[in-house]
Amino acid sequence: MYFIIGADKKEYGPVSGDEIHHWIRERRANGQTLARSDDQEAWSPLSEFPEFASILPSANAPMIPKPLEQRGQTFEARDPETSQRAIASLILGIASATLCCWCPFMHPIAITLGGVAISDINERPDQLKGKGLAIAGILLSLTGLLLFAGIQVREVMRLMDSGQFPAIMEGIQP
Repeated sequence: MYFIIGADKKEYGPVSGDEIHHWIRERRANGQTLARSDDQEAWSPLSEFPEFASILPSANAPMIPKPLEQRGQTFEARDPETSQRAIASLILGIASATLCCWCPFMHPIAITLGGVAISDINERPDQLKGKGLAIAGILLSLTGLLLFAGIQVREVMRLMDSGQFPAIMEGIQP
């Protein structure tokens, strides 16, 4: 039995030698494909296995990135999944930008979710996508936060101009 590393950089196996022969004939594997038998720890190119040397095409023949079949199952390279945190950051970012005064607690949540999503995507780029969504969520949250701050400053200025602000401040002081 053998294990191979496919063109998608994923490990497949255990598979029989006949299955490897089949993949070589279909150009799903070539002499540069890394493999190991189940009793080996080190990976070697298929061209170094005597049992496959006779059917290998030239070492430079391109591999066809097709799904590998094993025991009637098809293994395909999966597209990265969109980060749920990035989606949540975008949704909260939109909400915080449009409802900036009614839900000020959403700003830090959306910014944090976006930052964590970007970190996750950078750690696992082959499994996660959505960095643009996370960035958009962060930027919308910052926009909402600035709108919230601007509205608060405008309200304080209005109170100061109307003469009500000193009365409010006197009630707060001990």
